[in-house]
Amino acid sequence: MAFNALGMHRSDVLVTGRILLPGEQPDELLDRIVDTFFAPEVQFGTQSAVVHRLKADFRDLIMSGACIPGTPGMTNAGRQLPLSSCAVAPTLDLTQDGSLDIVRAYYQKNMGLGFNLSGYNDPVGHLLALNKFCDKETQTGQYQRYIGNMAMLSCFHPHVLRFIRAKKEHPEITYFNLSVDVTEAFMEAALSGTDITLSDGTLVNASDILDEIATSAWETGDPGIVFLDRMNRDNPVSHLPYTSVPTCCETGMVPGETNQLGYINVAHFLTGSTYNYGGLTSAVKLMTRALDNAVQASLNHFPHAESRDVAQSKRRLGIGICGLSDLLILMGLNYDSDESRSVARDILSAINFGSKEASFELASSRGSCGAMEGHNAYTDGRYLEDKFGLHPTAVISADDWTLLAESIRQRRQLRNILTTTLPPTGRSSLLLGVSPSLEPALKTAHEVPSRGHLLMMRDLVGTDTGVFDESASKTVNMPRAATVSDVREVFVDSYKLGLKNICVYRKTN
Repeated sequence: MAFNALGMHRSDVLVTGRILLPGEQPDELLDRIVDTFFAPEVQFGTQSAVVHRLKADFRDLIMSGACIPGTPGMTNAGRQLPLSSCAVAPTLDLTQDGSLDIVRAYYQKNMGLGFNLSGYNDPVGHLLALNKFCDKETQTGQYQRYIGNMAMLSCFHPHVLRFIRAKKEHPEITYFNLSVDVTEAFMEAALSGTDITLSDGTLVNASDILDEIATSAWETGDPGIVFLDRMNRDNPVSHLPYTSVPTCCETGMVPGETNQLGYINVAHFLTGSTYNYGGLTSAVKLMTRALDNAVQASLNHFPHAESRDVAQSKRRLGIGICGLSDLLILMGLNYDSDESRSVARDILSAINFGSKEASFELASSRGSCGAMEGHNAYTDGRYLEDKFGLHPTAVISADDWTLLAESIRQRRQLRNILTTTLPPTGRSSLLLGVSPSLEPALKTAHEVPSRGHLLMMRDLVGTDTGVFDESASKTVNMPRAATVSDVREVFVDSYKLGLKNICVYRKTN
């Protein structure tokens, strides 16, 4: 469904999501979005005629249903707010006065937060306090968006078992997703049934902890698991390690880091049996430019200096997708098939490559991001060649990656340190009337075997096989009859397949 049909068909999403301003019509919303996303062009000296053409092209892409910004960016456009979709909490001490004022400031900017509670002696106590705070804030009625958060805890924390059981014992925790940060060493210990040493010196059987994770996930849908060590292995600025994940767990982030999200409707570019890769690449390059503009437009509106500084240094973008399941259906392909995974890899590799090319080109006129000036994997190593060139696709070859990587390395030129990720897309996919992110169609989601979900994720964002920068917000949908052992097997398989995160949803959760 194209954006120009929203006035008749999806005005409910625009209204209930508070994306529209009072009295605003969908066409006026679209003008507000385009004007805001391309206002920074003036700062970069872009000629007015070129800006006019860029705005018209971006508007046409949205109108046709080819792409769409993330709904937080759409909501915040023109309101003197950052155009960011998610964030990790800046460096703060929740035991100190004033810390909740900082948290509130992010919520007031329509940004959910990721919290790593591993540094606190009573992580569940802080979780309950934060959840109560979110509920109190929600009751004020001042927010355009639901307050969503992620709380993460290390598997080596002395209170990890209490954290795992938190939603079972405290069902009032509704403003948080929960994830346990597990390591490869932990998973090996869990598989062998050996003990691990918690941070206070206590010995605990790792398999017992994994059993508790599976049991709680079976009962409540939480926690999921995150491999922050694997995320950091793919971090191109390794001296600034990821410490947490945002609400939907699709990427690692440093304290205060934000992300500007936009989505490509991959189903849009199929005509008959022909896929229009030229049109796809053009859309990706314009989205890259629009999101870099979004970073620029946001710099003076972040609620904390740490977010501004990180955004200025890294200029991270998050180009994701929607409509994958619709595309596969149009092509007559089963979601859980080698052919479907191959098609998805081809398309996502083209999106990733096109966004990197666009970022390289933008850097020639706008300058590289600050992170490119210091140590980074693009100039110090063979980041693109090793991460993507070693497993090319039918569309983007190893030579393609090598040539681009050499240009970036020689000129130290890249505008955005990362450009792609796979968030859940949520309302954005609803507005386009297509399936969300990489998920199968809702009516078949529970019919896809668990391993089918994991294999798609492995082939797109796995540590050794992926074609995108970061990870994905991915839920394995399981039938009501699924057992705790089935859930545990999903977690074990996600480790063995090289995934960076996973969560499960059983039909009765």
